[in-house]
Amino acid sequence: MLVSGKDNNNNNSISGTRKGLFKDIWSTFAVMAVSLIIVAIFWAWFGHLGPSFSEDVLKDQQETLREKYGLPPNNNFVDDKQSEIPPSLRNLNTTK
Repeated sequence: MLVSGKDNNNNNSISGTRKGLFKDIWSTFAVMAVSLIIVAIFWAWFGHLGPSFSEDVLKDQQETLREKYGLPPNNNFVDDKQSEIPPSLRNLNTTK
């Protein structure tokens, strides 16, 4: 209804649009916050595994595969630091 040259419904729809906009923005922030909290929980849960876990998994996999294919055991890893160096870079310090 048009009263004194103003549309009362238009003012209500603008404020309703702003409320909807703020609701959308806050819901977006809430989703991002929940996602970050979930990532932080997973990082705290699995973050303690570290490189020693990877070394142990690698050794177990090598032992299992060597048994499966009938290969002799590999006892070349005397030093644990050697397992952290890629095979292509292990012999760079030695001179021929």
